[in-house]
Amino acid sequence: MKRAPIEALRNYETASRLEWIESDGVGGIAASSCIGANTRKQHALLALELDLVGRCVLVSNMQETVFDGEASFELSTNAYSRAIHPTGFLNLVDFSPEPWPTWRFQLGGITLERQFFLAHGEHTAVLIYTVVNGKRPLRLVARPMLAFRSQNMVRRAHDWNPGNWQVSREFTEFRPLDDFPAVYIAHPNAVTHTVPLWYYDFLYERDRESNVDCIEDLFSPGYFEIELAPGQPRALVISTPSPRSTNLAEYYLSEERTRRSGLRTCATGRGPAFESLARCADLLVHENREGDPSILAGLPWGEADYPSGLLAMPGLLLSTQRFELARDYLRSAIAAWVDSWNPSAFQSVIAPNPVALVDGPLWIFVAAWQYWIATGDREFLANELYPKLETVASGFMERLGYQCSIEPLISVRRSDQQEIVHLTTNALWYNALETLAQWASALKHGGHADWRNRSELCRRGFQRIFLCGDGATLANVVSESGGWRDASLRSSQVLAIGLPFAVLIDADSVLSRFQAELATPVGLRSLSCRDSAYVGDGSDIRFLPRRWSGSVDPAYSGLYCDSLIRAGKKQAAHELVESLRSVVSGRGDGFLPGAFSGDAPHGPCDFVVSACAVGEALRVFVQFNEAASK
Repeated sequence: MKRAPIEALRNYETASRLEWIESDGVGGIAASSCIGANTRKQHALLALELDLVGRCVLVSNMQETVFDGEASFELSTNAYSRAIHPTGFLNLVDFSPEPWPTWRFQLGGITLERQFFLAHGEHTAVLIYTVVNGKRPLRLVARPMLAFRSQNMVRRAHDWNPGNWQVSREFTEFRPLDDFPAVYIAHPNAVTHTVPLWYYDFLYERDRESNVDCIEDLFSPGYFEIELAPGQPRALVISTPSPRSTNLAEYYLSEERTRRSGLRTCATGRGPAFESLARCADLLVHENREGDPSILAGLPWGEADYPSGLLAMPGLLLSTQRFELARDYLRSAIAAWVDSWNPSAFQSVIAPNPVALVDGPLWIFVAAWQYWIATGDREFLANELYPKLETVASGFMERLGYQCSIEPLISVRRSDQQEIVHLTTNALWYNALETLAQWASALKHGGHADWRNRSELCRRGFQRIFLCGDGATLANVVSESGGWRDASLRSSQVLAIGLPFAVLIDADSVLSRFQAELATPVGLRSLSCRDSAYVGDGSDIRFLPRRWSGSVDPAYSGLYCDSLIRAGKKQAAHELVESLRSVVSGRGDGFLPGAFSGDAPHGPCDFVVSACAVGEALRVFVQFNEAASK
């Protein structure tokens, strides 16, 4: 996100839609709008994963007022159910998300800088205030606003009786509930006032637009008074589960500056859009409780989930040259599947249907092939990837009982006990079989002929079952008995022509129909715009329950671009890539959402940041540049 002009920052409606997000690399996040007004219940200064409640919001915000003698100036901005108050955004003259969120306020004739970041590797948030110019000290009053609740809930005053606010010379400690860790706030040379107050009826406007709970009360146990001398930074350090001194603020700042500057190396010479996405990729990758790399499906909400993480991994990790991390992620995904052989246990997010459950582990083959192409890591292939994924494929054929009568395709039993054969599952299955055939050949393994034979049988069976008579229409789902088929045109059908091994070789007619009915400047609609069930305003995703019925799913933008390049339609691929570049940072620095509305102007209508959207855009930018140079 480029620096917004002052007139944009001082327009509440515009500025409140631009967001920033921070991540600590171990599951904690912070987020808000660029003017500091929380517009979602997931916005917070400190939110983290807990065993019993999932991600929770501990510290929602900080209310800040600066005094210059008798004059007072607000830094904070809040939306209440009946008013915007205070209006600190009117004092804001600059906001930059790079290298971390930094604000500059004009307070009379004095400029105050406010910086915020999360320290990597621990749950610690740092706020730094600096009087940039001026000849006299100012007085800052900072009041923490506490929530202590799940990220998807709201807190109301009547359901909580908070206590346990402990004050010492350097730290304050707050732990109102046994299921939550203590929060510590370090405050240098501050005067602490224990004046507990409830603030009522905060309004989260983005949640209101989605018709979900959007009114909250927040508790403030007291406030700090801090003298701000000109040119001398003062910090507040918020941490859990143990206290961190403000003496560490300068160390954290130096360490984060070094770490984040290192992230730019992979983006050198690839343009500002790639650089923004690469920074965003760092937010989505974290270390889980077991010490393994994990990928969040989206931010500021969304859990780590292998199916979406595997689709996103090639872009997030390989395109940014984090090869060792990618190898460790593949190891953890394979182990998670082999240890359970249970589709439900493989993903933390409850899948909407049995097809999604079966598809999940098959994405391992796609990510593993991309890793092999990017690295040529023959040792890892021979010792781990090939033998373990050969076991996975054998399990699908024998152990899990997915094989159907149309051998060697895979069927799934629905809740009504009917056996169905799904396009996405079998496009992924063909890709898995062909991946193993290619690897067996590269390793001169004796299983090459068997996997190639199965692959060819799968391809023929797929075309016989899913390709309709006109050669341009694919069926999504076919009953194993052959009694019915769903031939609606959906974005997920791009798996048949866009995966590394496309099950449809001659796909020009199918691709032409995609271009006519699904294609938009930001990717493929989830349902044809000519379908009677098409929803183009984004409400199919924006409102609960969510059903993909026309909104654009950018998770498939990379596969669509691959299919265009493969078909020789380089101009269409170029236009898609350039359009994706133009929408990067529409909601924040490098942020690509989880969905766009199907109708123009294709506004965002899901995750502020989607791992799949960011990952596929990174991958496509690299791949398209390589294809264009040939």
